[in-house]
Amino acid sequence: NYINKIGWKKNEPCFVEISLSKKTPKKLLNTSAKRLNNKMKFKDLKKYIINKKKYEINDNLVGAIITPDKDIIPGSEKLKPAYIVFENYEKILQWNRSLRFGLAVCTLKNKFSNAL
Repeated sequence: NYINKIGWKKNEPCFVEISLSKKTPKKLLNTSAKRLNNKMKFKDLKKYIINKKKYEINDNLVGAIITPDKDIIPGSEKLKPAYIVFENYEKILQWNRSLRFGLAVCTLKNKFSNAL
């Protein structure tokens, strides 16, 4: 019920897990949930993904790259784990400003994909 009230877009993704190229500009990496910077269309973000697979995502959806572990886990790599997050993810961040919380809620929501 809460997800519907905050404006969740039913037919849009929350996030996709990706593997980033070492050529990914560091300025594109978001490590804080305070504000997601450097958003761009998915078609533009795809050029930084290695081992591209077919994503069933509209190329015009706007997203941002997050690397949630970089600042909280000692020794974690800047480029892994990495995710491209979309508007639905940002709706969850309005509830709780934690990158990992947003991933957890979106993952749980995906388990109930036909119910919500």
